[in-house]
Amino acid sequence: MKLLHIDSSTRVNSVSRRLTAHFIEAWKRNYPGGNVTYRDLATTVIPPVTDDWAATFAEPATLTPAQRAYLSTSDELIAELHAADTIVIGSPRSSA
Repeated sequence: MKLLHIDSSTRVNSVSRRLTAHFIEAWKRNYPGGNVTYRDLATTVIPPVTDDWAATFAEPATLTPAQRAYLSTSDELIAELHAADTIVIGSPRSSA
């Protein structure tokens, strides 16, 4: 079993981070041989959507080295999603 754990709060000690950590502890007890991939969106640098992002619609063989480099983060994140059997996302609630 593979679990993708995503936290998005900018606060290190947020309630959502504590909740996802609690979930992960319980999941690991149920799947002791499982693999957890952790992604912290507060520290992951995700390139902004630009014209280079449009390269995702081009034939892979036609991509320039700069476009390949630009898309590498997106490719990595998508691969993490595809590999996961379970996904847990910690997201702070809106204060509004």
